[in-house]
Amino acid sequence: MKRINKRVIPSGWLLGRIVGTIVGILAGSSLALSLFSCENNDISVPAGTFPETGGIDQPLGMLRSNNHVRENPLIDMDHRDMADRLHVSLTQPAEANSTYTIRVDEAAVAVFNAAKGTKYELFPPGQVVLSDDSRLTVERGKLQSADLTVTFRYDTSLASAVYLLPLTVDTEGASTAVAGKRQTLYYRISVWGEVPPEYDATPKNYIQIGGVDPEFVNPLIMSKLYIENDEPLLYFNPFDIVNLLSATVRKDADGLPELYLKDDLAYVLQKREKYIVPLQKLNHQTCLTIKGGKEGVGFSYLDGPAMSIFIQRIKDVIDYYQLDGVNLYDIDFNYAASAVDDGEAARTLCRFVAKLKEALGHKIITYTQSAESPQSISEEQDGIGLGALVDYAWTDRVNKIINPWDTPEGWWTKPIAGLEKERWGALNSDIHLSYEEQEAINAYIFDEPRMIEEGINHVFVVDKVEQVKADGTDGTYAVYITWGSECNIYEIYGGVTQIGPVGNNDNFGYGSPHWEFVPKDY
Repeated sequence: MKRINKRVIPSGWLLGRIVGTIVGILAGSSLALSLFSCENNDISVPAGTFPETGGIDQPLGMLRSNNHVRENPLIDMDHRDMADRLHVSLTQPAEANSTYTIRVDEAAVAVFNAAKGTKYELFPPGQVVLSDDSRLTVERGKLQSADLTVTFRYDTSLASAVYLLPLTVDTEGASTAVAGKRQTLYYRISVWGEVPPEYDATPKNYIQIGGVDPEFVNPLIMSKLYIENDEPLLYFNPFDIVNLLSATVRKDADGLPELYLKDDLAYVLQKREKYIVPLQKLNHQTCLTIKGGKEGVGFSYLDGPAMSIFIQRIKDVIDYYQLDGVNLYDIDFNYAASAVDDGEAARTLCRFVAKLKEALGHKIITYTQSAESPQSISEEQDGIGLGALVDYAWTDRVNKIINPWDTPEGWWTKPIAGLEKERWGALNSDIHLSYEEQEAINAYIFDEPRMIEEGINHVFVVDKVEQVKADGTDGTYAVYITWGSECNIYEIYGGVTQIGPVGNNDNFGYGSPHWEFVPKDY
């Protein structure tokens, strides 16, 4: 598969071969959540070649941001004040001390909107603070001024929107003029409240499913990630389905199965308007993962009355919290060895899923196969194939291509009965990769595009979207989110970059995916 080299990858990236595919994460004042696919096109400032005329011998200046390469920085005000640092650069040393004044150029908003057909509102000038009396001075013989800090004040009265803030440098009294096309920085400032502003997402040609555990990660992290294609400029939701981890199956006082929700999971479900609705508004179908509670009761060991009660209890939870479905993770049930044989377990499982599907209607049902799953699910049970009842299925083996149709091995020896390849998650990945695992996945996806040839490139799973603070030793980037796009979108558009949001790094331009940018606030 042909790939394009978009930038130099630092040596710390363990998957350096995957060039042009990166995840950037917001860190400190390093910013950006692209919101509308039209905005990056519309907002681009015609810059021309600097200097505009006369070649390098022409003495000209330009207003620049220390932290952003573009002339249209995107500032993500995530419920807090944000800041940037500016300076003036000259093509030739200043002939005399020159002072430049920075101001909010309110008139530039209307001019820009008229020229570009956009409808940006002005970010309130009263929420903008410029240090050093808004002045930048280039001393005689120097090429650059000292820095000026611009602070964008967050206020709860600000409506959720993307604002435009033009900052223009005035050159009256300065010995060196600033190039006209380099005189203004157009800041896009994203202000959002409970619900992040939506961006226009293009449908993908594959499905990606991600797990997020509220005990460790704020689920809103999923609303901050996106895939960007450069030419044409398109945005894609990386995750079609978000699985909240995990409810467990326990026995109630009568020995009947019920769902147990750990504290953090229960909290985010109870606060669904804050933590669930934003995901659903961005078309992330949000589901609940259910797994065993090690109490000997579960999907494959239920009699008729217990099955009906358990299904109703699941339906009650899904309906009450207005979730989009369930993921059945077939692990940790600890059935007694003498309680049920493999064939009967498979039959019970198929009956359970069939009745659950009937109860939930059009809700999503996915299945995670484990070493504990009945091996007889590879065969129809009483005329029912488990694969025909679920929307998608995969194994809980991470960082290994699983293709039971081609080279079966281990406990996933045969395909689940009734499941087409297009609904099988052949790769379940996370950040914990050995060198051998990396090489194997790279070869399968990039060097020899067998996933496409074998028809197993349609569903990708991310075991857990994790978030930890970098300690200076972790050089792993979140390329585990990128494989699906490289294996599918790449084939159509000739190159994609997974970013989300773009951060700033002096040596790289993108931050580590493990820098905290959606803090756990509960």
